[in-house]
Amino acid sequence: MTNNNLIIFLNDGKKIVLSFPLNTSEQQALESFESMRPEAKGYVKKYFFIEDDTVSPEVYRNHYTLDKDNKLTMNMRRAFIEKAVAEIRKRRDFFISNLDVPFFRALEEDDDDLKKHITKLKNFLRDVPKNLQFDRVEEDSDILLYNPFGNIFGISLLDQGEGYTAPPAVTIDEPKGAYFGFQAKAVAFIEDGKVVKIEVTDHGCGYDFAPTVTIEAPEDGKPAIAANAWPQNVVLSDKDIYENTKSIYS
Repeated sequence: MTNNNLIIFLNDGKKIVLSFPLNTSEQQALESFESMRPEAKGYVKKYFFIEDDTVSPEVYRNHYTLDKDNKLTMNMRRAFIEKAVAEIRKRRDFFISNLDVPFFRALEEDDDDLKKHITKLKNFLRDVPKNLQFDRVEEDSDILLYNPFGNIFGISLLDQGEGYTAPPAVTIDEPKGAYFGFQAKAVAFIEDGKVVKIEVTDHGCGYDFAPTVTIEAPEDGKPAIAANAWPQNVVLSDKDIYENTKSIYS
């Protein structure tokens, strides 16, 4: 469907988009705008009247702006983000629905630890759309690769180490697979010179492999050792994650 579109940019930065039948002239469209928005008369910075236009008014409202030369240009970053958000919501809903069966099984088996873990995963997934970090994605080309899933939730200790006088630094390898993501973070807790717990403070995202977790060694003693952190909220099988991990660290 085609229309004649009038795109108006005001001095205060606001944008007005109006659509008219094909037989509407530019003058008629401007007169119609002035009658609908008399308060805006005299405050028009730039306008564009596009005849027989296939672009919808909604696209102009959401994705078009003025460039430095006052030319009408599409904001590709905003368009990429809108597309990415739509896909992310679909995947989020898929992950949540896939947790229903394990949760019912945990209820039947009265497995409190599993119930708490699944509840934590579901709450995290519900909040994904409002916690997206596109502002940290510098390159527009990376927006469609940004994966807010593939998160780290738990880290297992293989050896508590000895000789710690202060909590050691914990480093989780950054994501470096097929997706764009952010590095997970964690802190260590010690007791009687040993590391007794690793707590994830930032779940990170974009992991399609199990990253190495490095625990800082004590000045005088034996370093603690942690297992590779297995990512959650992924569509990959355990075998795929294992193969990806082997490929990265081999």
